[in-house]
Amino acid sequence: MRSLVSEALLSKEKIQFLGYNDNFPSMANVVATLGGELIGDDDARQRGIDGMQRLLELLGRRDFLSEYTSPTYCPVTMLSYADIAQYSKDPRARALALQIERRIWMDIAAHFHPPTNILSGPHSRAYTVDSVGHLHQVQMMLYIAFGNRLWMNPARFMFPPVAAQVIHHDGDVPFMQAATVFISGGTYHPTPSIERLLFDKTYPFVVSGTSEFGSAADSVWVRYIHGGKPKKVDEVFEYPSGDVVTTCYMTQDYAVGSATATFLDGDQTDAFFINFRRAEKPKSLRDISTIYTRYTTDDFGPGKPWTDPRNPGAEVTTSLLGEAGRVRAVQKENTVLVAYQSKSQFIGKYRGLRLTIAVPTIYRPINRVLFNGKACATALPLDRAGYRGA
Repeated sequence: MRSLVSEALLSKEKIQFLGYNDNFPSMANVVATLGGELIGDDDARQRGIDGMQRLLELLGRRDFLSEYTSPTYCPVTMLSYADIAQYSKDPRARALALQIERRIWMDIAAHFHPPTNILSGPHSRAYTVDSVGHLHQVQMMLYIAFGNRLWMNPARFMFPPVAAQVIHHDGDVPFMQAATVFISGGTYHPTPSIERLLFDKTYPFVVSGTSEFGSAADSVWVRYIHGGKPKKVDEVFEYPSGDVVTTCYMTQDYAVGSATATFLDGDQTDAFFINFRRAEKPKSLRDISTIYTRYTTDDFGPGKPWTDPRNPGAEVTTSLLGEAGRVRAVQKENTVLVAYQSKSQFIGKYRGLRLTIAVPTIYRPINRVLFNGKACATALPLDRAGYRGA
C-alpha cells in the first residue's frame, strides 16, 4: 500500500478545479491528503489542503460544482471528501472536507425528487442509465446514508437487477455491482436539515443556481469562401468557457429542469429533463419515467449505438447518446423554452438533422401525446431498447 501511495504522490502539480470533470481532482485530493498522512509526506498533505481551499473558492462564487447535479459523478466527488472528513488526522483538513461534502449534499438534496427517487435535472453529465431514471451511483450513495427511505435502492435493483432495467456500460452488471461496493465504502455526513430537504419538500419546490465550465478542447475549423479544404485552427476553441444557470421546478407529480448552456461540448448534458411518477406511490421502475431531449444527426437516436463523430468507431456504445446540438434554455417556473442548433463543426455532409424527444417506454407505452393542444398519433415503431421513434 505504501509503495502505491508513494507512486501516486510523485506528481507535484497543483490540485485545481478549472471547470472540468471535478471528480478527477477530487480523487487527487483524497490521495494527497490521506496518502500524505499515511507516509508522512508533508508536501503532499499541503497540496491536499490547498486543493480543498481552491474548490471552496469556486464554491464561494458559484452555487454548484462545475460537474453539477450528475447522478454518476457527484457521488464520486462526494466520496472523496467524505473520506477526508472521516479519516484525516488533521482537524483543518477534516473541516475543509466537511464544508465541501455538505455543499455537494445541498445540490443532491435540492434536486432529489422523493416520489420518483430520481435526481431531477438538469444534469451536467449523464449516461443513458441516468437519463431514463434508473438506479445509478446517486441512489447507491443515498441508500448508504438513508437506507430504506429509498425504494429505488441497490438491495432491490442491483443484486440482481430487475427485468429490462437499464444497466450502465452496455449492460455490464458486475461493473455496476462493483460501483455499488465502491460508493458504499464511504461514511457520509448529511445533517438533519439536509435529510429534510431530501425527503420532506414543500411543493411546488424551485431550486436555481450557478455553475461554471472551462473551454472544450475542440479546435475551430475555418471554411474559406473561395473553396478548398477546411483548415483547423488550434488557437481558437469551438466551445469557450462560460457560466450556466440551472433551474428545477418540482411538484409531487413531476420535476422539470433546464440549463442555460451545456457543460463543455455538451455531449453528456441533460440540458432539458423531466421526471414524473405514473402511480400515486411509486415502488417500481414501472411507476416512474422521464423525458429528455437530444439534437441528433444522421442515423443516431435513442437506444441505438452511438459513436463520437470526432473519433468515429473508437467507441461504439448504447450507454450514451451524445448531444449533437448547441443548446440554450430559459425557464420560468414549469415552462421551459429550449433552442437547438446543430454543432456543425465536424466536416462532412449530414444525412439527417432532427430534435429528438426521448420518452422511455421500457415498461409502459405512451398513452397520449398532445401537440398544440391536439392529440397526435402514437403508433410509432418500438425499437429494441424500448423507445418509440421521435
